[in-house]
Amino acid sequence: MRWISRRSLHPHKTYKWLNASFEENELSSEEAEALRRRSSDYMQTYEFHMSRSMYALAMFNLEQAAQLRVKARLLEEGVAIPSNP
Repeated sequence: MRWISRRSLHPHKTYKWLNASFEENELSSEEAEALRRRSSDYMQTYEFHMSRSMYALAMFNLEQAAQLRVKARLLEEGVAIPSNP
């Protein structure tokens, strides 16, 4: 897979990897769905902590949920997410 440079991005177009195969696209959609499920779990934990006035923990969970949603959307659009070494 190759990275798409920032210069080549256009806000009204969706870019896919030039050499992405069908299996990679299928895997990306499965990974995106898994990220959305994890995000929902963080949202439930956020609501729990908010109901108990544990605001610091609630904000942590909210941030994690938002980041996972963004990652899922990026995967759906064909943008690779670098993994931690």
